[in-house]
Amino acid sequence: MVFISYKSEEYDIAKKIRALLEENNYPCWMAPESISAGSNYMSEIPTAIRKCDLFILIVSEASQKSQWVQKEIDRAVKFDKYILPFHVDDSELIDAIDFVISNNQRIEAYQNFEPACHELLRTVRLRHPAVAPVAPKEEKAKKTAPEKTQPVSTPEAAAPSAPGISSELSPEMLMQLLGTLPPEYIEKLMPGYQANAATKPEASAPQAPASTTDAPVAAPLASNSVVTPTAPSTAQPRPAMTVTKPITSAPKPTVATKPAPKPTMTAQKKPVPINKADEGQTVQQLARQALAQEVRNTYERNFAQNNIKGFKIVLGELTGYRPSRKEEGIAVVPYGVKEIGSGVFAKNKNLHCVVLPPTVEKVGPNAFLDCVNLEKVIFHEGLTHIETAAFQGCHLLEKVIFPKTLMHIGAFAFFDCRRAVFSVGSTVTHIGAAAFNNCGGVTVHAQHPVYVMHAGCLVDKVDHCLISAAADAQLPTTTYIKSIGDYAFEGNLSISQLNFSDSVTRIGAGAFRNCLNLIEVNMGDSMESISRQAFMNCTSLSTLNLKFGIGMIDHQAFSHCKMLRKVIIPKSVRFIAKDSFEGCPRVKITE
Repeated sequence: MVFISYKSEEYDIAKKIRALLEENNYPCWMAPESISAGSNYMSEIPTAIRKCDLFILIVSEASQKSQWVQKEIDRAVKFDKYILPFHVDDSELIDAIDFVISNNQRIEAYQNFEPACHELLRTVRLRHPAVAPVAPKEEKAKKTAPEKTQPVSTPEAAAPSAPGISSELSPEMLMQLLGTLPPEYIEKLMPGYQANAATKPEASAPQAPASTTDAPVAAPLASNSVVTPTAPSTAQPRPAMTVTKPITSAPKPTVATKPAPKPTMTAQKKPVPINKADEGQTVQQLARQALAQEVRNTYERNFAQNNIKGFKIVLGELTGYRPSRKEEGIAVVPYGVKEIGSGVFAKNKNLHCVVLPPTVEKVGPNAFLDCVNLEKVIFHEGLTHIETAAFQGCHLLEKVIFPKTLMHIGAFAFFDCRRAVFSVGSTVTHIGAAAFNNCGGVTVHAQHPVYVMHAGCLVDKVDHCLISAAADAQLPTTTYIKSIGDYAFEGNLSISQLNFSDSVTRIGAGAFRNCLNLIEVNMGDSMESISRQAFMNCTSLSTLNLKFGIGMIDHQAFSHCKMLRKVIIPKSVRFIAKDSFEGCPRVKITE
């Protein structure tokens, strides 16, 4: 059970979290819904916390001031429950709460709520296996009395069903439900079934006369197969059908005098083994299982022969990688890994190629940081998150194809991947600061609701903020852009001159840091603030023109710009940090 702690102001958020978890079969407890009428809050809440497997804390400015929330946290600590913080605003943690959750994994939801909810669900599912999902409720058992069957006018019986598949489904319906599977896997699910049997029966098969009822009759199996049904019994569940060897004529009907033993199924191909616990599964569930098995088989067939040792896996997370020297070069992550941990492959200079299985959902922070010889990464569908600086500094990385399931690309994720060209699909909902700085190029889906490209620069068209710039990008002069995001051009070596349009009002932190070839900067009339380290280490910058209207020049904004000589500070500047021009030995500041 999952306990959700929240303040009344966050009731709607707590309700959404509860609905998401319960949709995925994780039971939740939250007041007041989980408290029955007439019960005492003072006794029900501590009891629920004691019984819960996971404690989700919705962190906000209001919840941190709530005495009830404080008491619930104290009770969770007393019962040694894992507390998962879910931040819904950017408020700073008070000391009492920070002391309790300082080492716990945190989920920031105040900027991107939907991806945060996905991360929450993934954390509940992977990090805390003690929270076991509740099995879906099974349908009530059917009556054991023999059912009345509709007579069939042909000597052949109706089409059989695979274990757990309703015999009322015709082969056409089964084919439609299993349309994503190749014929050989339909054969495994339904041994003896042939895809063309329903539409191309053999000439020797007896023809069924027209039915006088409106009820559809299930089409037969392949005409060279015969189905022998068994009589239902009150002592055991209804047995599955049996596919026997081909015969040339219809068998004579027999009368069952006692309950028939459980039949066996024979076919030319060996069927996929099905556990007893899976006998009640539906066609869709069996199809998904077979499809998942096919995906795994394909992955292992294509890549496992190159698989190497040296992986350390904990609860589905790849936490370590130490191969022998002979095996370094190609890393084929084992099937089943769901997360690449933080810094697992960082600074591995021998790594040339990485293959991630379809089970991987997240590539953690700094996972492949400074793998300077990494040339190729193969992703599969299922990946949703690439976190901060995951592939930063992979200078030789070239072939990168994002899966359609990708939603989140963290800050600096592909920073300085100079050869790589990326294509951002419409499913991506978040791209962090400087995610594609100094890369070979970026394209964005034409119908993307948030992001668009301008002269090699990635722009958030909702906030009109320039987020990241490719290696050869120049500052766009369009009035569409109103702010330069944090670290948007950091390390860009192609810019020598900047002429800001009058629409730009803010330059973010580190926006042009380490632009070593930048010589001249001309501010626009609407510029209001220059954030910290905006032009830090621009060692070639010699000309700086600031216009009236600028109100703030933040810490180290122009520090270590060694070529700067004369700077005129407009009278509109209300705040200028003492270290704004630190490390500029030649500069002379006048007002």
